[in-house]
Amino acid sequence: MDLQRLESLFKALGNKTRLKILIYLKNSGERDTGSIADFLEKNYKTVIPHLERLVKAQLISRKREGLIVNYKITKLGLRVLSQVEEFYKGLFKNQ
Repeated sequence: MDLQRLESLFKALGNKTRLKILIYLKNSGERDTGSIADFLEKNYKTVIPHLERLVKAQLISRKREGLIVNYKITKLGLRVLSQVEEFYKGLFKNQ
């Protein structure tokens, strides 16, 4: 088991802004930094470290097109987000 990679994954998931980004990209496909910042109602400079953390965890990928940087959720990101959603449902099932 690669504990360093697992730590990176949990750090990426341990923030509501990053979870919102994952859900947004899952639902809307590939988006640029500005679109993500607009969705979150945050400055793009505030959003960039969150995107970098998600890229490092391999939950999203980035593609540069000139000055524009586009992000999309990876297959790993989709699988992990699905597991997070199932875990969440299970936590509050009996409440």
